[in-house]
Amino acid sequence: MNKRIEWIDVAKGITIILVMIGHYVSYGSQIRNFIFAFHMPLFFILSGYTFKFLDDKKEILKKTKKEIIRFLLPAFLLTIIGQITIKLLWNWHNLSYKASFFLALKRIIWGNGVDYDWKGIHFYALGMPWFLITLIVAKLVCGYLGKDKLKLAFILMFFGVFIGNQIQLIWNLDLIMVSILYIYIGNLLKEKKEIYEKHDKLFLISSILIFSYMLSQGKYIEMATRSYPDGILSIIESVAGSVVVIECSKYICLTTKLKKILKKVGEISLIILLVHYFEFFTGIYVFFSLDKIIIKVILNILIAFLIRKVIVWLKFLSPNNLEKRIRYK
Repeated sequence: MNKRIEWIDVAKGITIILVMIGHYVSYGSQIRNFIFAFHMPLFFILSGYTFKFLDDKKEILKKTKKEIIRFLLPAFLLTIIGQITIKLLWNWHNLSYKASFFLALKRIIWGNGVDYDWKGIHFYALGMPWFLITLIVAKLVCGYLGKDKLKLAFILMFFGVFIGNQIQLIWNLDLIMVSILYIYIGNLLKEKKEIYEKHDKLFLISSILIFSYMLSQGKYIEMATRSYPDGILSIIESVAGSVVVIECSKYICLTTKLKKILKKVGEISLIILLVHYFEFFTGIYVFFSLDKIIIKVILNILIAFLIRKVIVWLKFLSPNNLEKRIRYK
């Protein structure tokens, strides 16, 4: 069993909390701009750090299938349930239940994070699961490309940024090209760990300066909307912001008791994302008069922990596990 890396879980914990806050605060606010400047790229970088390149192609597909079942299928199911829920609660666009169901399917087929208009056709956003689609497919592509393909990843990133500035592609195909670079950067941080840690203070100071300057200019990456104000500089800014959070996470692991909480939150960050997606999509917290950001964040985390407990309990009661326990008694 692979041992989890504490600072990565802490970084994921920090980032998923920021993701929720970023969705709740007003558009264009300084807090939102700060969060969006690095939060999604950081998730890809962290995934790259823990990513394992496999020689067996069948094993790559098996791993991808597992991630689809664990995260993507539940996200799609939540999309269908969520669309029916907003019909039930708010009678959204006066659609029938049948029309609501088919609209949910259209959202899934489109697979992008934001609404989009193209030649008079309106595509309704899938929303937050765009990240899961992009992450799973990007990791699949990286698996097939193999190690030491950073140069190729840079080329793909340029294509992804260029295409994204022209048109949004179905299932985030342009974003996948950009995300591949972040995954390889994360893997590079792991491969060059000794060099990085030897000069970590230099990397941190440089990252703070780059990130602070770019953000002060009001320029930051926003992946879902394909916003790259300064092209490659925006990519560099997001990596710099990610390095700052990574170093803060390592510091938290060394010095504070906050580590335990953030670590546990980070361990279930994707479950929290799904819970947050459903409540944000349906507006169900507004229905219950929950308007305080901190209450929404805490409630999402608590519900995700409960879901995690149920999953563990169901695994414990599964026929295979019962058979094993009986066999070894």
